[in-house]
Amino acid sequence: MKITAEALRQKIGQFFFPAVFINDTEENIQETEKLIREYNIGGLTFFHSRASAATNYESKKKVVFNDDSYEKIKTLISRYQKVCFYSSFN
Repeated sequence: MKITAEALRQKIGQFFFPAVFINDTEENIQETEKLIREYNIGGLTFFHSRASAATNYESKKKVVFNDDSYEKIKTLISRYQKVCFYSSFN
């Protein structure tokens, strides 16, 4: 069975789970949407903020906590799922 280059690209994309952040800017969110559309990524790994991610192990950045984190993550998941859904038809 021979696999096409596009099918191989999609399968490789499924191995990637980039980090996304609840407090991301609109620009960051659009960059993630582009990753979903163009590379067929396998999923997303959510963190509260860039300062709370594993890269901040020395605690040099201030972590900002929000009371509306639950609502933000629900909104982001829905938005990213829509991109994924519509990308599957293109």
